[in-house]
Amino acid sequence: SQSYDNAYDLHKDESTLYRIGLYSLALLLLLSVSWAFRRLRGIIAKLNAEVKQRVKAQDALAVVNIELEDRVKRRTQELSNKNEDLNRTLDELHETQQELIISEKMASVGMLTTGIAHEIKNPLNFINNFSELSRDLIVDLEENLAKLELTQSDKDDFNELLSDIKINAIKIKEHGSRANSIVETMLLHTEQTGSKKEIMNISTLLEQCIDIVEGNYNEKMPAFKVDIQRNIPTALNGQVIGQAISRVFMYILDNAFSAMHSKFLNNKDYLGNLKVNARQQADKILITIHDNGTGIKKALLEKVFEPFFTTKPTGKGNTGLGLSICYDTIVKQHKGELAILSTEGEYTECRISLPASEN
Repeated sequence: SQSYDNAYDLHKDESTLYRIGLYSLALLLLLSVSWAFRRLRGIIAKLNAEVKQRVKAQDALAVVNIELEDRVKRRTQELSNKNEDLNRTLDELHETQQELIISEKMASVGMLTTGIAHEIKNPLNFINNFSELSRDLIVDLEENLAKLELTQSDKDDFNELLSDIKINAIKIKEHGSRANSIVETMLLHTEQTGSKKEIMNISTLLEQCIDIVEGNYNEKMPAFKVDIQRNIPTALNGQVIGQAISRVFMYILDNAFSAMHSKFLNNKDYLGNLKVNARQQADKILITIHDNGTGIKKALLEKVFEPFFTTKPTGKGNTGLGLSICYDTIVKQHKGELAILSTEGEYTECRISLPASEN
């Protein structure tokens, strides 16, 4: 019993020591866990703060990106607008440059024609007058020779000689008249017209010009036929210089007939086709003259309004001023528009725009 009590007391003391040690260890572990938890909570709080700062920074960056994109868009639009303005300005400068070039050419033409008027016109008149006088003298000489008693051989020789002289006089008159016509055309190109614009029936002027040109070709070239399709209202009134506009219609129509006739000479089965349309659109009168003639080469279309430029053969009495006169009449005198479209070997179309009433 005594041994048991001693063993029990010893075991009890050891148990107490173990319990105290276990409690101490548990307390130490609890303190460690508490410290670790507080440390972890601090780290989590710091991470949360950093995350919030990063989110805020990303939001601010997104706002900056949006503003930057808006600035880029605005700047791009501004640059695009400036480029369009610059292109428009360049086009205007190009047009102004072309107008200046044409004006310089016109000034040169004016100086040239002034000199021609003084230096050539009078000699041409003398040539034409004396060629007529020579023909009259030849007639008188033939009458006087008929009265003389000459052998038939001498009469034949004299008549042959007089015939040659008469032919030469006719040729002189013919070419003198042609030269005079060229001079008058050049003078017409630089002529400062004082005619006033009047309200006129454009339809009537156009119809009359078609009839005149068609009649001329029918009289000179009866084998050459042209089918004319007219779509012209009875009354298209505009404030124009009638003589100047008629001259434009005549020249363009004559060009169309000439192109179709050239095609006819190469193909006798060819039938000319001329379409003339006119209509009023808002405050403009639009006229198109379309022919199925020889057409114009693409490389030459830009030059057709230049003075002295012509596609016709030399020696046909053509100075290359016709379309230039037409351009000045339509664009400068009447503030209208004139354009020519063409495909070589197929067609040529002339588009005229005239103001229906003066501004």
